[in-house]
Amino acid sequence: MAREPEPRVSVASVPERWRELYLIIFSAQTLALLGLAIWYEVFVVTKDSWPETIFAIGRDVGPGVGVIMAESIIITEGLFMVLFGGIMRRREERRVEEAENRGRSQGIAEGRSQGIAEGRSEGIAEGKSQGIAEGRSLGIAEGRSEGIAEGKSQGIVEGSAQEREKWQNWNRRRLEAEAEGRPFNEPPPSENKPDA
Repeated sequence: MAREPEPRVSVASVPERWRELYLIIFSAQTLALLGLAIWYEVFVVTKDSWPETIFAIGRDVGPGVGVIMAESIIITEGLFMVLFGGIMRRREERRVEEAENRGRSQGIAEGRSQGIAEGRSEGIAEGKSQGIAEGRSLGIAEGRSEGIAEGKSQGIVEGSAQEREKWQNWNRRRLEAEAEGRPFNEPPPSENKPDA
């Protein structure tokens, strides 16, 4: 399944869902650099006047901000892709499995109802022909009930097998498309019109 690229924010090109985390990391590192520059200029280099000290602090912090910006992107994306990549992958697999289970249940239910309907009509027809051959009223009644029962069971089995085969074929095509990195837009069998 090919995903669309996530929207990104600002010059830093950070994924939108990690914007707050990026800003926290960036701000913390920038404040640490600023604190270090103030400490250095005030307590280590004490011979400068206040205007010179403020200018020196700006001169010391300026180049570091660009490095911190790049470093914050690396920390945000790299670290959290590693940490949360597995969690997000498992969540996606769980969603796919739940969707497949819902589809399977729906397919079984639809196959069962279609099988029962077909079995009923076949059972009635078969029951009629058997009943006429064996004898009029008694034969018809027995033939119908036997045909209906036999038709139901055969219809359920055949309908379930057909629906299962449709879903397996669809899932195979979906997995092949995903493995080959091409989009898969074919709707699941539950959204297709029933075969005529």
